[in-house]
Amino acid sequence: MITQNTVMIVTLIVFILISETGIILLSRWVYLDARIRKINPWPWIILMFLVSPNFIGLILYTLVRQKKGGLPCPSCKADVPPGSSYCPFCGSRLDETPGQLRNPSPVLLIAGFVCIVAAFIIFFLSFMYSPDAWLHFNT
Repeated sequence: MITQNTVMIVTLIVFILISETGIILLSRWVYLDARIRKINPWPWIILMFLVSPNFIGLILYTLVRQKKGGLPCPSCKADVPPGSSYCPFCGSRLDETPGQLRNPSPVLLIAGFVCIVAAFIIFFLSFMYSPDAWLHFNT
């Protein structure tokens, strides 16, 4: 027979797994975006994990990050204006160069937010299902 404590433990495990998946997706977006902007991504990723439940790390990153003029040239690393086919500094062709850094996909942001929102919905639905069990959990 499944007890209420078992249901609560499974709910907590699912909540943690789904919310951490969302945080990892959001951190991946921050990492890719910071690399394009020539910012050290690791302090921001650590901040994302330390203050992750309320998106403060992501909000701070988006407020503090530098505005970029374009993508860096893979050859000379100079900022290239958006939409350029050639680097104005070294003349290399941009769309044929392998390994060019591109803007991170917004799919990572959307998937991260969806995971975190889904985790909170699961948690709150389980709390609404049996609020007394949560108050007397493991007693």
